Amino acid sequence: MDVFSDLIRGVRAHGSLFGSTTLSPPWALHFVDGAPLTLCTVIDGAGWLVPEGRPPELLRARETIVVRGPGTFTFVDEVGTTAEPIACGEDCATPEQGG
Repeated sequence: MDVFSDLIRGVRAHGSLFGSTTLSPPWALHFVDGAPLTLCTVIDGAGWLVPEGRPPELLRARETIVVRGPGTFTFVDEVGTTAEPIACGEDCATPEQGG
């Protein structure tokens, strides 16, 4: 098996959340929930992952990145975008809470 398959198989899905967002530039998503793992995939176009204290990483169409938490990070259309960040994870509910 490849490394990605091993990673996904080892993650327990209890309490996991799924979200999908379709945006037009300029856009910025700020992930603040401190999740142990976050999976980001770009379907079309490109985006930049900007983790706190690390250099930005470009993500092109059909590329996926796994971000290890619990630190926060921002996913943007362009580094230095003028978009107001949308906070992701502030109002999430667990399955037990109806989320």
